[in-house]
Amino acid sequence: MIIAVKDTKDHKVKDESTMAQTLRKEDGIRTYAWQINESIKKHRNLRGWKLVKK
Repeated sequence: MIIAVKDTKDHKVKDESTMAQTLRKEDGIRTYAWQINESIKKHRNLRGWKLVKK
């Protein structure tokens, strides 16, 4: 499960591709599964979203 938190918004999804679609809808910026995966591995932040994999 991946959890994304930004300000008062939060999302819980099962995989990277679903999280990419969710963030794409929220921000209006193209987001891909590989960006989610790399962000979790390296710095746990993507465009202000704090990403945690549990």
